[in-house]
Amino acid sequence: MDSKGWDWTAVLDKRWQTPTWAAINYSKKWKEEGFRSVLDLGCGLGRNSFVFVKDGFDTTVVDISPDAIEFVKQERDKQNVKIQCYVSDMLNLPFLENYFDCIFAYHVISHQDTEGVKKAFKEVGHAAEKVGGIVADIGTGGAYSAYKTAKKQKKAAREQRRREEQAIAERKAQALAERKTQIDQQRDRLVGNGQGTKGYNRS
Repeated sequence: MDSKGWDWTAVLDKRWQTPTWAAINYSKKWKEEGFRSVLDLGCGLGRNSFVFVKDGFDTTVVDISPDAIEFVKQERDKQNVKIQCYVSDMLNLPFLENYFDCIFAYHVISHQDTEGVKKAFKEVGHAAEKVGGIVADIGTGGAYSAYKTAKKQKKAAREQRRREEQAIAERKAQALAERKTQIDQQRDRLVGNGQGTKGYNRS
């Protein structure tokens, strides 16, 4: 049940500095619901932390890795924003009860064994405001699969709307063409019967 941090000094993949869809969506949701404070638990290099900051949250970050926290501090200072940073084990958080409105724990708690997961959720529940929200995933496959499914559904819906709009436009164009043909035929009949308007020239 001992927690171990990543060696973030060896991580070069830029995706660990790219915000996740979950952070973007929940930040928007929590902001709309009027929440104000967020704990980014297991923040890593802060890829999600700065999403919450930019959306106006009082943001606190925790990671067991001193290197990760130092990286976030440097980015915080570069961007001239406020973030409270702590080196801490998720199994022993240094916060009072109901300290945060919301807690975001993305790809973090799943690194624990069964007993560690139980204790981590107990710690998270202790620190979260009762009226707020907690986002934590156990394993990455389900979350990413749900994301891909939602993305495909949105793409399919957009394509369906495009086809429907195209069909409507084609029907309108066909109706206008048919109406024009009817008018031309009616005009030709009137001219042929000698009832055309004065000065009319068929050429």
